[in-house]
Amino acid sequence: MGTFLQIDYSATPFYGSGEKREYFPHIIYDYDLVSVMHDMLVKQIFLEERQFIGGEDLSAEASAQSGDLDFRAERHEPEGSHRRGEIKSLSAGQKLLLQIGQLKVEQLAREFKQKGLDKKPVLMVLCEDTRVADLTREHFAALTDETGNYYNDKQVMVIHSELTEAKHGTTLENARKRLDKIDIDDDPLRIVISVLMLREGFDKNNICVVVVLRATEADLLLEQIVGRGLRLMFPAYSYPAIQEAKREAYSEIRRNKAPSNSLDFLFIVEHPRFRAFYESLKNEGYIIGSGNTGGTTSTGDIIPVDAITERIDQYDITWPIQIFDEGRMPELSQIDISKLPKYRSDFNQIKTFLSKLTIQETHVEIGKKTKMWKLDNEYFDYSHFLKRATRAVATRGNESILTAKQAEIARIIDDYVSEYCFGESIDFTKQENYSVLNYILVFDHVVQTIRKAVVKLIEGYKYETKRKGIWGKLSEVPRLMMRESKSVETDKSIYPRIGYQIKGGGFERDFMLKVLNPSAEVLSYAKLDRRHRLKITYRDHTGILRNYEVDFIVQTKDKMYLVETKADKDINTPNVAVKVRAAVAWCEQASTVIPPFEYNQPQDWEYLLLSEGLFKNNQGLGFEALVPLCQGLRD
Repeated sequence: MGTFLQIDYSATPFYGSGEKREYFPHIIYDYDLVSVMHDMLVKQIFLEERQFIGGEDLSAEASAQSGDLDFRAERHEPEGSHRRGEIKSLSAGQKLLLQIGQLKVEQLAREFKQKGLDKKPVLMVLCEDTRVADLTREHFAALTDETGNYYNDKQVMVIHSELTEAKHGTTLENARKRLDKIDIDDDPLRIVISVLMLREGFDKNNICVVVVLRATEADLLLEQIVGRGLRLMFPAYSYPAIQEAKREAYSEIRRNKAPSNSLDFLFIVEHPRFRAFYESLKNEGYIIGSGNTGGTTSTGDIIPVDAITERIDQYDITWPIQIFDEGRMPELSQIDISKLPKYRSDFNQIKTFLSKLTIQETHVEIGKKTKMWKLDNEYFDYSHFLKRATRAVATRGNESILTAKQAEIARIIDDYVSEYCFGESIDFTKQENYSVLNYILVFDHVVQTIRKAVVKLIEGYKYETKRKGIWGKLSEVPRLMMRESKSVETDKSIYPRIGYQIKGGGFERDFMLKVLNPSAEVLSYAKLDRRHRLKITYRDHTGILRNYEVDFIVQTKDKMYLVETKADKDINTPNVAVKVRAAVAWCEQASTVIPPFEYNQPQDWEYLLLSEGLFKNNQGLGFEALVPLCQGLRD
């Protein structure tokens, strides 16, 4: 027999991390990254670090001015729980990292163009979560590039496992195909936002800047991330004239001199924990189950519950599907700017902080600090700020909200920042002043403050219902799936069993067993499912358009009720108040629509809010007796 020879190549030929790193036993030769960089076969790696002029330690001041920057996404933190809540927004620290990366890639693009280099530098953002990726995409939609034009979907793409046509305008398969355009220099795609989708099998030449929004500490993951951008943009076989300049820059770095060029550099915007490596998965707290699961059903106690045909005539409930026509918009001039919240820091302190904050480029291999630069834009002035902030208020991502009111919004922003935002009158036509407005935390404060004021003004904006005779009903959903152990039996619904929430659902269970089931005045009820077409449109306290799905629908002889059950800890959250107003308005409009004769149910609708504390303090009361108490809480 002949000899069989197989040669494998790996960029990460090891297991584990840190001191516990274990190399593959069959390695013949290890050509490590430092050696490859020395031979100039890959890009030179630079860390974009937040530094301060003159060696002055401004960390305390920086912390004060930036609000103790957190480099993890902001989350809703449930009270009394050790678990982290859902992600609600990018943190101030993440926005600063993105701003550094954005300005760096724009600087490269501008300088390449000035030198006649027909190459397109690309920024890659690595996110911790699909929600963070989507928020980053929205973040860039409100920003402008080095030419002063807004970033759009042709320039920015997101790729993660939850891409959908409805939400993102593309699918994962199409997004993968679009990635091939990164290295097409005349294609507009220049920012790629990913969630661990591009660790392996993705090697492109044009990636020049990497922003890491993850707390990446593992050797393997770190090298996979960096490896995505190491391929040469200007290889010797295509750009022989550039090689000497690249060698000169590399020599200058080694001799403690500032490099004369940054051709084929990979700039990594440094996460505060970027240099620390992850410990092993076991030490990091991962739990890996083991054992024989052959005797366990994969669906647990999930059961189908079908509507009983014989009950539909008596217990089915219907509601009008409301189609809204917009009425007259209120005048935005009604907003009282003097009552809006001020920025949390002193204007002059911010100016001092920004004047000293610089970005230091450090060569990874030898630790040499080279170029320093600031968060400045050549095209930025007060007029540009007003245009950009107005657009951010008037749109949400790619969705237009108040684009017809941009002139009014611009006037409001102008008055607010010039007279009230910093508690003093400031002339922002002066360069030394308007540079503060380019700081991402100040910009976000202005946009969010004005947007909330606009949303609050239009919350009472009335809609009129078109009487088109479109009705929804419980029986449109003939089958529900629920946990048998998390459901109750009832004879007052088309469904023989009604489920309740798995977590903290004891309140809902008791409400059904102790109030709805035994109360004679309750003729029919149901716990609404997402597939039931009863959704109330509203804007949350941040201005995002959402659908509110109420917990219960209840029928009595004289009135129809929508009932929301709430834990005491949630009753005073901003979104509850917004939902209450939206639901009350929905009921007012629904009450104007006469139900078809065959449905045989009352015309009047009312929304009730029942808290857990109110329920427990009034144990034994029937539904009718609870109504005035719920009305008081609602009002």
